[in-house]
Amino acid sequence: MSPEQPPDLVRRNIERVLQLEEHASRARSPVDRVSDAVGRFVGTLTFVVLHLLAIAGWLALNLHAIPGVRPFDPPPFNLLSTIASCEAVFLTAFVLMKQSRESQLADRRDHLDLQVNLMAEQEASMIIQMLDRIGRKLGVGPEGSEDALSLSRTATLEHLVEQLHARLPDGEAKLPDA
Repeated sequence: MSPEQPPDLVRRNIERVLQLEEHASRARSPVDRVSDAVGRFVGTLTFVVLHLLAIAGWLALNLHAIPGVRPFDPPPFNLLSTIASCEAVFLTAFVLMKQSRESQLADRRDHLDLQVNLMAEQEASMIIQMLDRIGRKLGVGPEGSEDALSLSRTATLEHLVEQLHARLPDGEAKLPDA
């Protein structure tokens, strides 16, 4: 294994994550694909430059800056204002749709992360318990260490939620209804 190459386990995990991301990307509806594409484009410098050029051209056409061209939207540029307002409404809708989809995806990832963390905590607690039993049987290790004892207990999700809510600024310590 060369220093540049991650271990096989890491490579496999990366591949799994990429496969999950690709699957989620393919599972998007046509509306999601369009809103994502529009949202991506709106957030680029190209979009800003194109708008600046379009507005500059519009103003040049309607401020008699181009000889021989009759203005079609003289100041105060009511047509330009109407078009810009409609565009703002549609772009906002597309961006919000994209953000909503990304938020749902982030929520799913957070739930998966919570599940993995809970499993890891349970596994670590079992390992500590097992090591404690082995240590007692062999007569080695700290006897009844409070830290080891507290780490060997699996914390319940409900207990963690209660502790977190009790310390939040709103002071609410109730569990949400399941």
